Amino acid sequence: MIRKQIGTIGLIAVLVLLCGAGVYAKELKIGVGAPLSGGNAPSGQDYRDGVILAAEEWEARGGVAGYDKITVIAGDDKESAKEGVS
Repeated sequence: MIRKQIGTIGLIAVLVLLCGAGVYAKELKIGVGAPLSGGNAPSGQDYRDGVILAAEEWEARGGVAGYDKITVIAGDDKESAKEGVS
């Protein structure tokens, strides 16, 4: 009887650990600061799109060791030194 209870508790513990494994997935975030608006918006958008394409290609090849996902975060610096400073 006690062995059966210990086995059940062990099974529940394993299931809890497996269900929670996806919660702690490591994500590689790549930041892109480019002029997405204004006079140089076309070149800034091309730059952003190139980084997104590269990230997608890396994901297709199996990703980066130690990370489960690659995310590109783009920010518009609006061609302004004041806006571009963080």
